[in-house]
Amino acid sequence: MELIYFEAYKYRQNAFEREKKLKHYGSALRNLKLRLKDIFSKGGAR
Repeated sequence: MELIYFEAYKYRQNAFEREKKLKHYGSALRNLKLRLKDIFSKGGAR
């Protein structure tokens, strides 16, 4: 198994804010999906 995507935050509050944006704003989630799709299409995940 290979790690293909990871986000880390120094402060817990920043992580919660990121999660909130992903859940409430379609563009943030759409951009994340596009990044992951790009990784998979280039053979980044095996």
